[in-house]
Amino acid sequence: MTGDKGLPLRYFLYVVFKHKQMIAVLFFSIVLTVLVGNLLMKPVYQSSAKILLEKQRDDEKALLFQMNLGTDYSQYNWVNAEVEILRSRPVVERVIRQLHLMEQLETTDAGSNDSLRLNRAIEKFFGSYVLETTKDAPVITIRFNSSSPVLAARVVEAIIENYKKYRQELVAKSTQFQFVNRQLEQVRRELQELENKAVNYTATSGLAMPEEYGKILYEKLADYEKQLTQVRANRIALQTRLNMLKRQLSDSTSVTIPVTHNKDVPSEVEYIVKLRTKLLDLQLKREKLLEKFTPEYVEVRDVEKEIATVQEKLRESASKYLTSQETELRALYSQEQVLEKNIADIQEEIRKFVQERHQIQQISRQIKEKQELYSVLRKQAEEMRISLAKAEGGVLIKVISPPVVPVDPIRPRRKLNVILSVVLALIVSLGSAFASEYFRKTFSSVEEVENLLGVPVLASIHDFRDVKLLE
Repeated sequence: MTGDKGLPLRYFLYVVFKHKQMIAVLFFSIVLTVLVGNLLMKPVYQSSAKILLEKQRDDEKALLFQMNLGTDYSQYNWVNAEVEILRSRPVVERVIRQLHLMEQLETTDAGSNDSLRLNRAIEKFFGSYVLETTKDAPVITIRFNSSSPVLAARVVEAIIENYKKYRQELVAKSTQFQFVNRQLEQVRRELQELENKAVNYTATSGLAMPEEYGKILYEKLADYEKQLTQVRANRIALQTRLNMLKRQLSDSTSVTIPVTHNKDVPSEVEYIVKLRTKLLDLQLKREKLLEKFTPEYVEVRDVEKEIATVQEKLRESASKYLTSQETELRALYSQEQVLEKNIADIQEEIRKFVQERHQIQQISRQIKEKQELYSVLRKQAEEMRISLAKAEGGVLIKVISPPVVPVDPIRPRRKLNVILSVVLALIVSLGSAFASEYFRKTFSSVEEVENLLGVPVLASIHDFRDVKLLE
């Protein structure tokens, strides 16, 4: 087996046939082991997706709203920054919770706390989560391995979805965007408070229709003032007549009842007028009698007695009339005071109405201003949101290769494993045979003996097992 003759084919076949049992045992053991392992090994499927990242800048929006649309990554490898976001715990945690992967990824006792179970599930998730970047291209390949092909595809979809949402949340935390949102929420609360205040104030004051209410108040005030003027005029006229009548009664002069109109003349006045007319007639008769007769004349005395009787009746009637007119005067005074009080109340109500209407107008003006401000802020926030959603914080994300449900598992690769197991089995079994032959301490051929002793061999016995020794 040594020397310059090399390894003859006869020797190779000799070793193979000599150790054929060992070679067969090793060969089939290795192949069967691999086959059983292939059958027992749980298949693992891999779903993948590719996303293209494009840097976006919206300088016009940024200048208009004075907002930051994304960090300038020009001096860094900005693709690696996106990879770190994809690897971030918030993204992974959201995927686990969204797809309910805690039970599949975490196998500890149920008694463990939720935080510990989540940490272990995240660690196992990263064991199946692979991210790859493409050289000289802003493309990221997302891979996930799972025993379920459908779950693998769903996990990749959830990773992309939550990655986009988390990026928007990171960008939305910018100072300008938060300021606009805070202002919008504050104006919304103030507007709601003003609207509630206007409703409550209107319900309390009863000014559902302020213009109509004000018109009614002013009409009532004009009507009360007109009535007061009329009552006051009647009261002054009656007061004048009563003062004159009192002077007449106190001076014992003839009583004169002034009548300014003929309508609604009281019966007492008519009676006084008749008495006065009768008194005048008697006085005229007396004058005529005195022209002919002396005052002691019987007829003159009778006329004078009749005159005295009429004057007494006239005074009694005048006194009675004075009493009734004083009562009427007091009624006019009371009516005048009532009207004055009503006018004062209406004026106070008008004053309150003016103040309340002014207050309502102020509230309405404030509501209008807040509505205009709210509309502007809402439009600005919406423009900012659309701009941020469009650029996704300075990076446009495009899914150029969406995840699909894999058909074949990535492991075990049964065909390849079988082929490799056959090759490995041949190598191991033949190697073992030749190693066993190499390390043995006996001669297997005449050439080995001649080469070792340097003399020719005259004869050799191939196998003693078939030779019967003589006893």
